[in-house]
Amino acid sequence: MILFILIGMYSVQKFEILMNRRDVDLLAETTFNALTEVDQFDYSNGFKIAAAFINYDDETALFDDPTIGELAFFHYGWSRNADGSSFAARTKLKSHRCSRAELGLDQKQDETLMFPISANFAKDFEVYHKEFFCVDREDLHIYGDYNTQSAKLFNIQFIKCHDRPDCKKEEEITEFLRNKFIATVYNEITFNANESGE
Repeated sequence: MILFILIGMYSVQKFEILMNRRDVDLLAETTFNALTEVDQFDYSNGFKIAAAFINYDDETALFDDPTIGELAFFHYGWSRNADGSSFAARTKLKSHRCSRAELGLDQKQDETLMFPISANFAKDFEVYHKEFFCVDREDLHIYGDYNTQSAKLFNIQFIKCHDRPDCKKEEEITEFLRNKFIATVYNEITFNANESGE
């Protein structure tokens, strides 16, 4: 009997909360802090990311075996045509081994895009930095998010070899992938929202 009373009290409480909430309150929670198409991020305002395909051990041999696969960077985006129909596109980006300057290890004003590496990770980064790939600064451009009508997002993937006659067997590729990680370094920017304009 006590259990039914508790369930009844809980149900009444939840019903009251639901009835006192307006639709606009519920909608506001899903859109609060959402990015729009107007929110553009590129290298000029601090957007920078690099990635490596590594296993965390003493092995520092560079991964460069297309018969196994490749670490690839993509832009994925969508928008609307003039007639109102929508379209989506996925574009593979050119990448290259990052220079020390690109990663912020050597401070060269015309090349450095990465903020200084945290002292906690500096020693490890010195070991693994040669394994990181970067994309050209012109491709460091994103906007919008999954809730906007148009967006351009950034995607990093390991693509297994599949379209070459000399691809290694699936079992060999799977064995190679054991204990491997996609490591990323990127600029992290924070700001005080109370100090920004309306």
